Amino acid sequence: MSVYKRWAVVVFLLTQPFARVSAITSFAVQQQPPDTLRPVDTLRPADTLHPADTLYPIDTLPRMYTVRPNVDSLLKLRADSTRPIVWLADDYPLVRARIAELRGTGAPYSIVRSTSSLLWAGPPARDGVIPLVPQLRMVTNSAIPFSANNGGLWAGHGSNVRIIGGAAARLGRLRIVLAPEITSSQNGPIPPRNEGIIPSPPIPPDRSSFSYPWYANGPYSLDMPLRFGDKPRRQLRPGQSSVVADLGRLTFGFSTENEWWGPGIDNALILSNNAPGFPHFLLRSSHPLGTPLGDVEFRWLMGGLSESPFFDTNPDNNTRSLASAVVVIRPRGVENLSVGIARSVVGTSTGWGEIPFRWLDIFRNTGHPNAGAPYDSTLHPGGRDQMYSAFARWVLPASGAEIYGEWGRLDFPINLRDLLVQPNRGQAYTLGLQWTRPAFTRNGIFQFRIENTSLEQSLALPNKFAGVWYTSRRVLQGFTNEGQVLGAAVGPGSSGQIAEMNYFAKHGFFGLEFGRSRLNEDVHEASPMLEYLRWCSHDVDLQWGLHGGISSRAGTFSIRSLFQDRLNAYFQSGHGCPRSDAMVDIRNNNITITFSPFMH
Repeated sequence: MSVYKRWAVVVFLLTQPFARVSAITSFAVQQQPPDTLRPVDTLRPADTLHPADTLYPIDTLPRMYTVRPNVDSLLKLRADSTRPIVWLADDYPLVRARIAELRGTGAPYSIVRSTSSLLWAGPPARDGVIPLVPQLRMVTNSAIPFSANNGGLWAGHGSNVRIIGGAAARLGRLRIVLAPEITSSQNGPIPPRNEGIIPSPPIPPDRSSFSYPWYANGPYSLDMPLRFGDKPRRQLRPGQSSVVADLGRLTFGFSTENEWWGPGIDNALILSNNAPGFPHFLLRSSHPLGTPLGDVEFRWLMGGLSESPFFDTNPDNNTRSLASAVVVIRPRGVENLSVGIARSVVGTSTGWGEIPFRWLDIFRNTGHPNAGAPYDSTLHPGGRDQMYSAFARWVLPASGAEIYGEWGRLDFPINLRDLLVQPNRGQAYTLGLQWTRPAFTRNGIFQFRIENTSLEQSLALPNKFAGVWYTSRRVLQGFTNEGQVLGAAVGPGSSGQIAEMNYFAKHGFFGLEFGRSRLNEDVHEASPMLEYLRWCSHDVDLQWGLHGGISSRAGTFSIRSLFQDRLNAYFQSGHGCPRSDAMVDIRNNNITITFSPFMH
């Protein structure tokens, strides 16, 4: 049993005495409930509850409360009182909190967050234990895998379940969250690829037969299996667990929780909850730090990434180190603006023993591993690789709107000439807009949002390697953990757009969404195939769907139903181009159900 799995079993066993835990789902943060409640206008700002931690009906958001938690008051909450909820798997409370800021009824929304930072973001509290009542997420796919931002759950063909919960404790300066997760995936078969017209690259003998062929052979190496084996999968992980010490302005500790860095709603370039959380040490600001320039937050992580069982047959490269850091500032005088920078450096490792000593890798010069000739397809295992980004978010409460963006690159410019001639080499970006306004009733809000993410490299740069996001020629598994990319859910070398129209009422919401993604486009363009086949074999996913949710005394319940048409799935063609009847398309129906019970 690996170190990671042994740690997961220990965490799971430790949680049992703390609460009524039946299982767990992945991402929610629970604030301690109050034993004394006072209107917010009688309090100092430091005494108010962080809105991102709490699912408030929109019409009650201006009336936030102080929190003086203890376990007794947890069980004495009136059924009609506003109850907090934890960010472990459910993004419904986060959507509410973000909209509240746009409407001018909520405090600033954190664009860098994790379970522990949201949970302990409130004012000083009494020592004690808080049960984190289990959340449940169920995902079904009718034909092929489709999984995005599900943390430890990889949603394959068939039924998939994630349960997460446990307990949290405050003991003096010590903060403990034990929130393991159980995941189950039916992992049904996927339609075999038609190899007659466009054959896939051969998979090397030292790679798993479940590897994605275009990432198993050639310079763009990545641990991203096409399918996670041919059997059902059931796993137990530490999930969103952490042990940290509050040292005043700083927090230091150990965690296996997911981190989300950046303003994107669907995609974050550096770290997100798309992959399982990985074990890491952390140092972060315990709250925004006041400086002459403005309020500053930072996070600095050092952890280890695990290889999936479906990458290669070499047992000596199963772990990698990852050093990541982010800094966010709200400039003084323009408090509605947030800007930040982030960087991650991944490195090969011979085992877990050397990983804790790689804190300073975040400052390491990784060179230019992608600066090769266009015909150079060799790999150079060993060393370090990086990705970095800059981002900004501007909230306009008077208009009920926000705009945001993130821009990243794979390596630093070689010199000034390289920067001026090819500033977009190895770049990726996300751009988004959200707009709200009152609608229909006193508590009703209409929301419209769009987000565009592109990790594709420019076709104007065919003469120079730019690299493919999350892949690496040095660290063969790339920027992944257990076979899933750490950042943007749209995936390596891909692009995606999504638009939503929603209506939020006092105790629920419903809406429509439309999306398009072009998948793995960079390896499609780099693969050897005839030009007349290349232009009509792009792997494109078109989708539209309905979603909605309600909150009640029992908790929050949400459902999302997507109807997807995967065009030319995995770059395949039935007979040739451009006949439309020759394309190989796959239709998939995806349903996601999330239930987050309230604490009574």
